[in-house]
Amino acid sequence: MGKAKVFLIRHCEPEGHEQKLFNGHNDAPLIEKGRKQAELLRQRFQNEDVHAVYSSPLKRARHTAKLVFGEKVIILVEQDLIERYFGIVDGVPLDEAKKRHKNAEDVYEGRARTVLPGVEPLSDVRKRAYKKFKEILEANPEKNIVLVGHVMWIKSLLSKILGLPITRTDDVGRVGTSSATTLEVEYSRSKKPRKITVFEIGDLKHLK
Repeated sequence: MGKAKVFLIRHCEPEGHEQKLFNGHNDAPLIEKGRKQAELLRQRFQNEDVHAVYSSPLKRARHTAKLVFGEKVIILVEQDLIERYFGIVDGVPLDEAKKRHKNAEDVYEGRARTVLPGVEPLSDVRKRAYKKFKEILEANPEKNIVLVGHVMWIKSLLSKILGLPITRTDDVGRVGTSSATTLEVEYSRSKKPRKITVFEIGDLKHLK
């Protein structure tokens, strides 16, 4: 039975982050601060043996993956690593969104009981995140892999792995921009993933 690491990286800081933009499918690029974060993240991973890197199709994730791992490994883009779709408030600053709907802040904070018209339910995000996660593990048995994605995607996946109900997704903890979450996957003799252990969530030590 072999073991391998999986790193869940949230993209580095994009345009609109300071204004609490609903950066769901809104395709915001990295800002200078984000590019500096990526350089520090690159240093953090320079001695890690990484075999495969998968990225969300959005610019902020693809650019992060390229800056951190582009010289080490081919980056594969996966549609199902995309962030939650925020419907009519996608790409809108939180202050403006609150004028449009009284529960906008609950949606921004990922409170699963709140549903707005056109917003992808958090339960659907978790379902597609876990499905794609399992597919990637099975395609890379006993290999160290990196998934570069988004906060709601990562927290939804972690809530599933940790056995939390969807309504407690926020109990996973903080997953800030450029953070790295470390998992260990134990494989069976037939090289099927059999046990997943979460070691560290939202690590930002590389920024210090």
